[in-house]
Amino acid sequence: MTHNKENSLTKPQDIDDFTSLKGQFLLAMPSVDAGVFSGSVVYLVDHSPDGAAGVIINRATDVELSELVERFELESTTDLAEQWVFFGGPVQPMRAFILHPPFASDEEEAHDPEVLELNNSREVLQDYLQGQGPDKAFICFGYAGWEGGQLEEELHQNVWLTIPANHDLIFKHPVHDRYRATLAILGIELSNLSSQIGHA
Repeated sequence: MTHNKENSLTKPQDIDDFTSLKGQFLLAMPSVDAGVFSGSVVYLVDHSPDGAAGVIINRATDVELSELVERFELESTTDLAEQWVFFGGPVQPMRAFILHPPFASDEEEAHDPEVLELNNSREVLQDYLQGQGPDKAFICFGYAGWEGGQLEEELHQNVWLTIPANHDLIFKHPVHDRYRATLAILGIELSNLSSQIGHA
């Protein structure tokens, strides 16, 4: 299990055999029973032969979004009641990141609507808080990163189960139920999950 992109464990996979999992969920298998990834669901925002990056979507912190707004002296017209900042992963855990659907400004074209984007732009967060920019956002501290070949090795070791992403699970579903709900996308009950399951 890797926590960041600074500790390379394996060589990058042959690019001719590479299949990107960008935009999918990684669900930690029961064998991951300790550390920050235990019981986690990760949304992959990037995956290439050079490495991968994603955010944990089912681990809320005790920091309310309203506290973040006050800390960074932002302005908001959005209802911040019971909106929480999440723990996205152990890379740059003191920085706030915004996971959101792509949107186009007057100067740029929209990206693939099926893949969410991650950035740490103060402007994007400010626009969201004022009802502009992305129509929804997942705010987190830090993200998870893998060097080239590391994620592939972990998948080979059955550390993760790959599952098609459902954006409603990120933005609308109760936090405590996201692991079970992600598994249910495959029609698998949590009680039947085995550490021997491989890729979906």
